[in-house]
Amino acid sequence: MGIKLNLGGLMDQEDRMSLSTSAARNLSTTTKTRVQVSGLTPRYLLKLLPWVDVQSGTFRVNRRKVLMMDGGKIKARVEGKKVVIEDAAALRALPILNSLSQSFLETLTARFETEHNEQGDVVFEEGSKGDKLYIIVQGKVEVTRADAENEKVQIALLNDGDYFGEMALLLDEPRTATVRAKTPCVFLSLNRKQFNKLLDDAPGIRKDFEDQVKKRQAQLSTINEYGETGVALSSGLEGEENLAESFVDYDEMPPEYPLNTVQTIVRVHTRVADLYNDPINQMQEQIRLTVEDMKERQEWELINNEHLVFCVKRRNQCACQQEAARQRLMTWTNCYLGYGKNRHFSWLTHKQSLHLVANAHAVAPHRQP
Repeated sequence: MGIKLNLGGLMDQEDRMSLSTSAARNLSTTTKTRVQVSGLTPRYLLKLLPWVDVQSGTFRVNRRKVLMMDGGKIKARVEGKKVVIEDAAALRALPILNSLSQSFLETLTARFETEHNEQGDVVFEEGSKGDKLYIIVQGKVEVTRADAENEKVQIALLNDGDYFGEMALLLDEPRTATVRAKTPCVFLSLNRKQFNKLLDDAPGIRKDFEDQVKKRQAQLSTINEYGETGVALSSGLEGEENLAESFVDYDEMPPEYPLNTVQTIVRVHTRVADLYNDPINQMQEQIRLTVEDMKERQEWELINNEHLVFCVKRRNQCACQQEAARQRLMTWTNCYLGYGKNRHFSWLTHKQSLHLVANAHAVAPHRQP
C-alpha cells in the first residue's frame, strides 16, 4: 500500500522569493468605474433648446394684441387635371375677402385658373407688375426681398394652402417681393380683371369690398410688421413738443399649454445602500442612470411625439408674422425614489445638472414670441 503526498503547495512556497499577486490582491482595493451605458446619445436637441423655469403645470404665452390675424390655409385638391377648392368659405382666410357673401365666394371659386411651375421657376419678381392672387395647391415657394445692399433676404417659406400676392387684387402697384418655386408647384390664380368684373356685376358687394379695403389700409398704417398696434412716440431736441398719448394692448386670450411629465420610481433597498456604498454611492448611481434614461426619453418625445409640436412658425402674410396656432411643450420633472420603506426624496435636473431638492420644479423649452 503506497502513500501519496501533495507537496505542490509546499514546493511553490519554497521556490518563491516574494508574495504572490493572487495573495496580495486580497489586501488591495481594485479600481472601479461608474456603470457604463451603451445606449446614450449626444442629445444635441436638449442642449440647443433654450430652457425656462416654470412654477406650475401650465405655460401661458402672453403677448401684445395682434390686429392683423392670419386667417389660416385654403384647402384645395387635385381631381385629375382639375383643381377644386374644398369649401368656398375658406377664401375668407384672405382678410380682404372675409366680408363677402357665401354666394359671391362660390361664384369667385369658378374664376380661378390652374397654373403649374417647375422647381426653380420664378413666379414673379420684385418690381414687376402685380395683377394676380396665388393659392398654393401643392408645392413650396420661397418669398425673398432685396435689402439696402441689394442682397436677397428670405421673408417666408410657403406651402400647401398658403397664398400670396393678394394685394394685386386691390392696387395696381409693382410687386414688393420675389417668389420662386422651391419644388414643382400647382397654383390657383385669380386675375384682377376677372375679380373686378364680378364686383361690377354686384354693386352692393363692391361697396362692402371697398369699405373692407379702406379698413385694411387704415390698419396697415397703424401696425408694425408683426401685426401689432404701434405705440405713438415723440422725439426732439429743442422746444416743448406736445407728447403723444398711447398705450400697449395685450392679447385677452393668450394661449396656454399643459406641460407633459416624464417620471418613474427608483427603488433602493437599505441593505444595498448600507453595505455596498463605497467607493461608489449606490443611491446616486441609481439616480444618475435613471436621469440619463429619462433625458433620452425626453428628447425622443420632442422629436417623435406628434402631440408635442413646438417652434412651429406660420406663414408670413402682409408682413404679419404670427405665433403658431398650437404649441405643446415638454417638461423635465420629478422622479420620486423610494429609499427603504419610509424615507422618500425627490430630484430634478436644472441646467443639465443633478440636484437633490426638497421642493421640485419643472423646466420647459420656450421660444420668445
